[in-house]
Amino acid sequence: RDPIKAMLDQLQSIIPHIGNPDEEKVSHAGLLVEAGDYIQSAMRENNSTKENIESLKAKIEELNCEIEKSQEQLPEHGSTAIHRIMSTRGKSIPDMFADHVRRRTQEDWRYWVFTSIMGHFVHTFAQEVSNISMVEMERTSNQWIQEKMSLQQLRKDAFRKLAKLCSKTSIMEDPSRLPEEARSFVALPEETKEEIEENPPAFRY
Repeated sequence: RDPIKAMLDQLQSIIPHIGNPDEEKVSHAGLLVEAGDYIQSAMRENNSTKENIESLKAKIEELNCEIEKSQEQLPEHGSTAIHRIMSTRGKSIPDMFADHVRRRTQEDWRYWVFTSIMGHFVHTFAQEVSNISMVEMERTSNQWIQEKMSLQQLRKDAFRKLAKLCSKTSIMEDPSRLPEEARSFVALPEETKEEIEENPPAFRY
């Protein structure tokens, strides 16, 4: 078999838009012209791809610089929300406070009423006060007191909590039911009670 003919057939099979040499006959001159056009088109596409790659690399580098700048503005020891005061068993302040309210409410239902109005300060304290160092704790504690414990803020919070208390309980319709409702709000499912009895909280108020 003619080696030149074999190479031309192979060339035709490579060019996508011409087809199989066994099914479509193309003159040698026409095949070479088509091959030249295909090579130029492939080169243009290759150059365009290279340009896109370089553009994406530059964009990635730009984003990396922005990320590094943003990271430089983060706290040195990480997010302060991570550094929350925990008990020896790993409980957060809100969890320990919930246990405390649960115990005290069983002793005196009025404690639940008080904590329903004022208890949210425990959660904001846990979220906004950092204990990564004494200096940081003092700074964030003072900031928390100024923002959350002002008389004006206390009035607003107490009003909202009282309104919520009225909608959540029957205190307006039948105040005599409030003690029972208060204890039911802090009651635990039987499964949880058994778990606590087996693993009592390490923290005690």
